[in-house]
Amino acid sequence: AITTPTVSTSSTTSGPTTPTTSTSYTGPTSEVAISGTLYLIVEDLNFVDDPNAKTGIATVLAEELGVQASSVQIRIELARRKLSTRALAVSVLKVTILVSFKAPTVSASKAGASVLAKLSNLDAGELSENIVTTIASLPGGVTYSGMLVTAAIWDSPLITSSDQDDPVRVTLAPSTLPPSIFEEFSASFRPSRSQGI
Repeated sequence: AITTPTVSTSSTTSGPTTPTTSTSYTGPTSEVAISGTLYLIVEDLNFVDDPNAKTGIATVLAEELGVQASSVQIRIELARRKLSTRALAVSVLKVTILVSFKAPTVSASKAGASVLAKLSNLDAGELSENIVTTIASLPGGVTYSGMLVTAAIWDSPLITSSDQDDPVRVTLAPSTLPPSIFEEFSASFRPSRSQGI
């Protein structure tokens, strides 16, 4: 299971809200958590168990969102093995993501909305390229040239104040790149009999 990490206290600024590290704020804080799922296609199944893959995805998302890398938790699992055509055989991976950070309680909703907006505006092509490049740049990293993000689904922020026991889900519409994109991609492949699907 994905666990919520402990990260530095964050604050927000006027205008577009981005969580930033702060040491001066001493008021009440809230934990902001956003979960989501990326669907990837890969040619090399070593991606699933490669620790650099998790590190690479977390690093890229953290940079895009303006949060600490430790604020992004990643779990990678196989969703479907080997969708095949005559020219290509790939596997579909499900990447479960949890982004969590602390923010002043008075602006936690705004911070959560800002991060959700950034996630919803990620470009799949750029995200794929950045992940591949980052993984390859890590010590012992390899180049997963066939990796591609095909779909993303994000939940609305879950905010827990330091003075309350129960989390409160903020009323924000979740950002969704429809699963139909993933389904249409899958349907474009005919399972290979040699793969036993």
